[in-house]
Amino acid sequence: VYRILILIGWGTLLPIGVIIARYLRNFPVLYDVWFKCHLVCQTLGYILGTMGWCMWLGLGNSSKHFVSKTQSILSIIAFTFINVQMLATFMRLNKEAGYCKCWNICHHLLGYAIIGIVIANISVGFHDETLRRVYEGILGGLTVLVVPLEIYRCKTKIMHHAVIIHRELWNREGSY
Repeated sequence: VYRILILIGWGTLLPIGVIIARYLRNFPVLYDVWFKCHLVCQTLGYILGTMGWCMWLGLGNSSKHFVSKTQSILSIIAFTFINVQMLATFMRLNKEAGYCKCWNICHHLLGYAIIGIVIANISVGFHDETLRRVYEGILGGLTVLVVPLEIYRCKTKIMHHAVIIHRELWNREGSY
């Protein structure tokens, strides 16, 4: 049960929350609700994953041969980083504060690090072949979703910069 909670919470909902924040923030259809969707995914992912982690911790204390040292280290790092991220969310600065940009950079970097550590932790910790295949399928599906969204995002950014450069040239030169 704890493995399924961690897989759904930390392994699936947290990455989906990141995808929502990265790609749907400026997407025309969900512009107004992206933050609520991001918050719901992250909160549910945190709760489910933490419940699974607490169960794992209890089972790990009852048996010395239950988990590997690598998985224990990755799990503790993941749990620590996830809790730091959640605490930082509650201490989020308002947009007028000068530190807002720095906070956003730290939030993004820590979030991406968490996703990487969680994926590594789940990969090391799953000895059940069925659950491993299920998680590989979930990661594959998320990857198939992310690739076109990232291409669209990069294309949109390039086009936006091209328009700005063209506008600046137009204003500087007068008229063409």
